[in-house]
Amino acid sequence: MDCPNCKAESRVIDSRARKGAIRRRRVCQHCEHRFTTYKTNSDHLRDLMLSWLNKSINADEIGRLVKEKCEHAIRDYLAEDNMP
Repeated sequence: MDCPNCKAESRVIDSRARKGAIRRRRVCQHCEHRFTTYKTNSDHLRDLMLSWLNKSINADEIGRLVKEKCEHAIRDYLAEDNMP
């Protein structure tokens, strides 16, 4: 990921799971600027969909994969005691 300060490459110095997201502390390899990024479950689905562009998958397979990802997201949400 590029540094928001100087646009050079950064590296991850800490990574933690936090309420359905992954929090990553990063440091720029050029200017040493530190910043935080978050990756959410929707990013996982987006990454999966982008990977489909490189593969030949039929509609049934896409439906199955989307259903599987949604079920996984629901299980994660319920496991975090988000029930009212």
